[in-house]
Amino acid sequence: MMVMDMTTKGRTGVEVSSKEAGAHGDHWHAILGYHKVVQLEPHIHDFISELNVGARVNDLVTHAAQYENLDVVGVQQGEYLATLFPVVKSQRTIPVEIKEVIEWDHVDGVEAQIVGVGKDTYSLNFFATDYTENKELYKQGGTLDIAMAGLAYVIDSAASMPENVADNFCAYLPNSDMPTGMDYDFIGEVLSVSESTLKNEELVHLEIKLINDQAAPDLFNLPIVTNKNNLRCEGIQVGDRLSGCFWLQGAVASAD
Repeated sequence: MMVMDMTTKGRTGVEVSSKEAGAHGDHWHAILGYHKVVQLEPHIHDFISELNVGARVNDLVTHAAQYENLDVVGVQQGEYLATLFPVVKSQRTIPVEIKEVIEWDHVDGVEAQIVGVGKDTYSLNFFATDYTENKELYKQGGTLDIAMAGLAYVIDSAASMPENVADNFCAYLPNSDMPTGMDYDFIGEVLSVSESTLKNEELVHLEIKLINDQAAPDLFNLPIVTNKNNLRCEGIQVGDRLSGCFWLQGAVASAD
């Protein structure tokens, strides 16, 4: 992982930098599963065939394929598709004070992750799924309402906690094996659970409480989606305690 030396400041003091970041392979496996050897290319071409042309921003064109609970978004740069990634449809919005914009240098700044503070309380580092459209808005800084969600690589039961940890303990922290900073390990409480199907893949949709504060029960509750085969536990119910690892993504919430 190479962090570039050049760092600039946005008009309101937002730090703007660039670095070589990873690809979206693991993010696709959160949807397609790790339970089998998945050749991503045929799946990617399948999604590409269903993309619809969206907005044009300078020399970039966004494309999207919309499904029941997920979208697939691509960004075309010139004649080539620069990137393609899954996006969870989320109604969970969090006011985030934007502190830093980290553009992904290996795709010429088409993609970026955003560092900020949620609800004046907790740190966030998320992939901006709408960076093509809202690049300048992020760089202006200030507080933006961000629709947030996670895609989980693995989820397991956390029913048995160490003796020195409270039974209702909830927490999230950056995963030390994934250096981008936007992948998080977590222990949390299930607030809702449902299932859906995407191209013959069974998906599980969870809402997880990541910070337990009795005075602010909605302080940080996050929708998280994963392939059913990424679960290491069965029969998940509301109130269960789970652990796992997810990729955090977000977009400026619609005014609608």
